[in-house]
Amino acid sequence: MVIGIIGVLLGFVTVGFSSAQKQGRDSRRRQDITSIQNAMEQYYAANNFVYPTTSNCTSPTCAAIATYFTGGSVPRDPLSSQSYAFTVNAAGSSYTVTATLEKGGTTVSVSNLQ
Repeated sequence: MVIGIIGVLLGFVTVGFSSAQKQGRDSRRRQDITSIQNAMEQYYAANNFVYPTTSNCTSPTCAAIATYFTGGSVPRDPLSSQSYAFTVNAAGSSYTVTATLEKGGTTVSVSNLQ
């Protein structure tokens, strides 16, 4: 009887911990794409008001903004270590960075402020 109760309690703790981990990674994803948006805007201000173009910012990564991050690398997804999805245009007038959240499977994205 006692072993059964312990097993049920352990099951609840495991499910709760897993959910908390997913929520933490989703929070990190939101922070990462906001940081990427800030780096894109810094690049924009430093490069004659043009965002990175398809020639220097291609999916799966954007090397053009790497210098705006500690360690010189753009943040990656905390679970899969894959790069976030970048979409830029050839003229350097727009961009979009997208991440898919674990909890709910929704997609969040940021784009140019101008």
